[in-house]
Amino acid sequence: LQQVFPVEFKVDNYHCTNCHKVAAKVSWEAVVQLRQRVDHKRTFYLLEQMILKHGVHAQTSEVKEVPDGIDFYFIEKRHSQKLVNFVTTMVPCRVKTGGERVLSEDWKNNSAKMKQAISVEIVPICKDDIFVLHPRQHAALGCMGPMVLVVTVGASLRIIDMQKGLINDLRADAFFRHPRKPIGTLRHAIVYTVLDVEKTGVVCDKYALAEVTVARSSDLGANDVQFVCLSHLGHILHAGDEVLGYDVTRLQSALFQNSDDDKKEWPKGFPLPDVVLIKKLAPTRRSRRRV
Repeated sequence: LQQVFPVEFKVDNYHCTNCHKVAAKVSWEAVVQLRQRVDHKRTFYLLEQMILKHGVHAQTSEVKEVPDGIDFYFIEKRHSQKLVNFVTTMVPCRVKTGGERVLSEDWKNNSAKMKQAISVEIVPICKDDIFVLHPRQHAALGCMGPMVLVVTVGASLRIIDMQKGLINDLRADAFFRHPRKPIGTLRHAIVYTVLDVEKTGVVCDKYALAEVTVARSSDLGANDVQFVCLSHLGHILHAGDEVLGYDVTRLQSALFQNSDDDKKEWPKGFPLPDVVLIKKLAPTRRSRRRV
């Protein structure tokens, strides 16, 4: 049997929970304020790429760029906590929770909706920076330093003492207990030419301590000024190589900005090195001319 009859469809518009919040002008319940207060944000840019790679920003309702960092807005607080946990495992930082504001209250059910701001501050130190440890940090890390070089940045700062060949990790909580500022960044680095390398026999992790004689590449042929320094790059340096380094004699003004306080913090019996070598430069490849 066949029968023809009309069928009527009724479409009812339904808003999801997120759309209801947007319509009610409640576009977020938690904001993560990611900050790093440095001149060069190399660590911050690396963290941005890791966030995009792992898709941690997928649940954000809005992302705003501010002078010192980025603000991530979330509709649900649990999504903001996921981002905070991810950042703390990738870079050394400290987290401060506060700035809560009540949106609505339900006295019958004893519940309330609130907005929350979470501040995440990344350490103002990047890879290849040099800084001076606080006396308490200097003692806690086995008297290494006090001037150290940052070799890697992860959940903690991996620092090395170029004079003794010691390597250690400086955790975020220990750093922010006595915060420090870098005295040398990559924009202060100078190109040096290696004249001689003599290994001392001290090996630490993958690094080998050596006594290196260098000269500024810009001074070659102009004068005979040479520097002798201890470096952790003894396993890869040879005569004729070019390296990046810091001229500490020129950075002393940044090291002792407050002459009374900073000179008291510098331990006695630790002379300042003249040069701190950072990394070896790759040789430039010359393009072959076609005959």
